[in-house]
Amino acid sequence: MTALDRAASILSAFAALIAGTMLVAMVGHTILEMVLRAFFNTSTFVLDEFVGYEVAALTMLGLGHALNTGGLIRVNLLTRLLGTTAQRRVELAVVILVFALCLYLSRYHLLAIEAAYARGTRSNTLAQTPLWLPLAVFVAGLVIFMIQLLAYALRLLGGGNPIRDNHESA
Repeated sequence: MTALDRAASILSAFAALIAGTMLVAMVGHTILEMVLRAFFNTSTFVLDEFVGYEVAALTMLGLGHALNTGGLIRVNLLTRLLGTTAQRRVELAVVILVFALCLYLSRYHLLAIEAAYARGTRSNTLAQTPLWLPLAVFVAGLVIFMIQLLAYALRLLGGGNPIRDNHESA
């Protein structure tokens, strides 16, 4: 395992830990909202906004770890029929394509972050959340995923086997 592979795995696992913590916070906030509404006839008034941000963050921060551990949904009906070398080549081509798409997506999100920050754009809610914050978490997750993709591509180029999903036999 190369240094980049180890670093990508650690970074992805850390991001997944943050995502898990956010999930716990989301459940806690939902329970708080239920108690406030049921017993005190009030609300935090930001549950739906924050849960929306957290779902996006959970998704993006968990991508790298899901890729690395075989947790991403994979369609491998055709690649299963190929030999190991052909599987590796197809997998590498897909990783390069996904990396390019992520690079394209991150470029436009970085421009959106810059614009939201420069303009001081805030959500149109009671919380008035600066919109560059959820966008930044989205991009952070995307960058971590791209680092994991790069490490995986280098692993494949070095002769490593493609990642198997959690439900696939070797």
